[in-house]
Amino acid sequence: MKGETHFIIGMAVTTTLVTANVIVPSIFLFASAAAGSYLPDIDHGNGKINVSLGLTKVSYLALAILVLYYKVNSETIIIALVLLAVGFSHHRGITHSFLALVSLFCITDNLPGSIQAGLVVGYATHLLSDFCTDQGIELLYPWGKNFRAPLTITTGKWGERLVAGCCSVIAICNILLMTPEFRELLPVEWLDFTSNIKGIF
Repeated sequence: MKGETHFIIGMAVTTTLVTANVIVPSIFLFASAAAGSYLPDIDHGNGKINVSLGLTKVSYLALAILVLYYKVNSETIIIALVLLAVGFSHHRGITHSFLALVSLFCITDNLPGSIQAGLVVGYATHLLSDFCTDQGIELLYPWGKNFRAPLTITTGKWGERLVAGCCSVIAICNILLMTPEFRELLPVEWLDFTSNIKGIF
């Protein structure tokens, strides 16, 4: 899927978790969720983060060397290994795997909870989104098999535009539900319904 679609889906899921009282809203949560929704595509030269920061495959290899030059300990070794993996990876390879998601969770363990939650949620929604495309992803990397959903959509076609449109509506509705002034305008029955939805979580 395109970068903007990943962003929209990430925001739709994040705002849904917020309105369901699963995670606490904050600017750090939404910013990290946005970053996380783009993060898996650092294995692609045209990925949003790479283009914005001017990064290439060589950049990640150089960063790995600089990290180890700065200090050698268990944390910097892990970071360097991640950078090396990105530098040598192909698109929808290791960065689009369950291994990468678990690694992200572990690496961000010392960060504030809102930042870790945002990154993990954004990253997970990206993987799920690409899993639903006809290209699929190497979910169980290093096993090179591509996995995809039974029903898939093609990147850039009407299916992706439909998903992006629906998720945009969901995100906007969730943002409105976070606003006390808007909630006061809703019928009591609607508020009871949203409370029951929250009870599921």
